[in-house]
Amino acid sequence: MTLGIIRSYFRRKASFLRFDDIFIFIYPRDTLSTHKHFRHKNFFCYRRKLMKKLLALVSFIGNDLSQICHFFFKYYMKRQHFEANDIYIIKTSSTPNLCLQEYKPNVVNTIMKYEEKKKVRVLQKMQHRLLLNYRYVLIADLDEMFLPNPVRFRDLFEYVSKSNEYLIAPVAYEIMPESTLINWSQPILTQRSKYARLCGLDKPVLTRIPLQYTFGTHVTSQHSAFTCGNSKHSDQNLYNIHLKCADVSIWNENMRDSGRSLNNISEYIRLRCYRKQLAVYDIPFEIRVF
Repeated sequence: MTLGIIRSYFRRKASFLRFDDIFIFIYPRDTLSTHKHFRHKNFFCYRRKLMKKLLALVSFIGNDLSQICHFFFKYYMKRQHFEANDIYIIKTSSTPNLCLQEYKPNVVNTIMKYEEKKKVRVLQKMQHRLLLNYRYVLIADLDEMFLPNPVRFRDLFEYVSKSNEYLIAPVAYEIMPESTLINWSQPILTQRSKYARLCGLDKPVLTRIPLQYTFGTHVTSQHSAFTCGNSKHSDQNLYNIHLKCADVSIWNENMRDSGRSLNNISEYIRLRCYRKQLAVYDIPFEIRVF
């Protein structure tokens, strides 16, 4: 099939963007850059857009527990099939991190005293930068496991590839604590029986447009997590499973870096994990996949 036939066929049968996507796959870069049909300046703009990778993951590491750090990488790399070079970690400590050394993501060192506003500014800047090279960017804390409905989607990559939305907010649930300890080398959701609806973590953090956050990463002009699922951007097929309270025995004073004016970690745990919940449910069998 000649170049002219391919060009003519896809002009009739598909959009220009789809044509470029397939054409880039067939022809090497140097052929594209020199062929007469693609010397028009707009082609290179389209090509840059279409050559974007599908999805990047961004997170932030401060005084976090090694158990949760290891679980985060195992979940996103094995269950959600991220490559290490598509994971970007903002690290705020100069201390070597054995977890990061093991999984080898992209690490951006930003030595700073923890402040929520500073954290959000750094994450927002990273999101904007990555959207130049990725179609979607997901910001997830280390204890947040974003899970597309496993009955319908293999992983996050299939989920976003089938989405036409520019901004997607999950429905969030908190794994409730129990008296038994978590074995972090084993699936978590088979070791706990209940989760609670947690509207505040329906965060607008999966996006293909740059966002301006106004309250943590919970609120933008387009979406507020506190609408509790009553937003056009909310998707019931995307879970945010929060592990902060799954095993309260592993917490220590060094983790209380959020700036909240509490006396000690025990007080924080009591208020954070044992408060009156909006609604508590049995964890559905179909999502017990990690």
